[in-house]
Formats: sequence, C-alpha cells, structure tokens
Amino acid sequence: EPVSHVTARPSPNDILDWHYVLEGSEGTPFA
Repeated sequence: EPVSHVTARPSPNDILDWHYVLEGSEGTPFA
C-alpha cells in the first residue's frame, strides 16, 4: 500500500538514482 504524502520513482536512466517528493499534510504551510 502506498505511503500517503510520499512519491518516489527511480531515474529512467539509472535504477539506483531515485527521485522523491515529500508533501505536508493539508492545512499546513508544507502542503
């Protein structure tokens, strides 16, 4: 099951190079 507020994907050119996004909860300055 996916983790809420987190997106992670490998680079299309290198499976060992990962890119990720962490989002804050709604209603916070980090959303």
